[in-house]
Amino acid sequence: MKLTNIYSNPKLKNFNTIGIDSPKVKEVYGTELNFPEISNDRPYIFGSFVTTVDGKLAYEDYPGAFEVAGRNHFAGAGGLTDFWWLQVLRGACDALILGAKSISIEAEYTGHCWDQDIEDYRISKNLSKIPINIVVSTDATDIPLQHNIFSMKEIPSVIACAPVGIEVISKEMKDFEVIGPFKSLESIDESLIVE
Repeated sequence: MKLTNIYSNPKLKNFNTIGIDSPKVKEVYGTELNFPEISNDRPYIFGSFVTTVDGKLAYEDYPGAFEVAGRNHFAGAGGLTDFWWLQVLRGACDALILGAKSISIEAEYTGHCWDQDIEDYRISKNLSKIPINIVVSTDATDIPLQHNIFSMKEIPSVIACAPVGIEVISKEMKDFEVIGPFKSLESIDESLIVE
C-alpha cells in the first residue's frame, strides 16, 4: 500500500510534533504523522471519520462502526487503506473515545491497534500496547457493561459519565474504581494524573 498526496495544506509545515515516526508509516504516507504543538495543560483530540460518497458514516441496515471504514468491499484497496489509517492514528494516541452505541453494535469492538508494526512502535516508545478505551455516556444505562472492553483485563478502560452512572455501573460491575466527580480544577487530585 502506498498513499499518493494530492494536496498538502501549507499550515502542515508548522506541525512539528511527531505523532508516530514508524518507518512503515513514513513509507506508506510519505512522511511522519505530525501534529501541531501540543499543550501540556489539556488533551489534544483528533478524529477519524470515513464516509460514503453520499456522506454516510454507517448504513441503516449495517450500522456497525467498520462497515464503511474497514469492510467496504466496494472501495477495493481503498477500504483497507481507511482501516489501516485508523491503526496509524491509534498508534499515535493515548486513548480512544468510544460511544456507548458503537460498542453496543459491535460486540467484538476493542481499541487494539491491528497492525503489528505499529503496535511494536507503541511498545518501543513505552506506550501501552492498547490505547485506553474511554466509553462515554450520560448515565451509563446505555453501556453494555459485560462488553470485552471491560471484561478483558489487558484492555485499559474508563467510563466517563455523570455521577448518576456510578449506581448503574455498581449493579453490574464489581471491580472498578471511581475517580471524581470533579467540580473545579482545584478539586482534581493531581496524584491521579498519569504522565
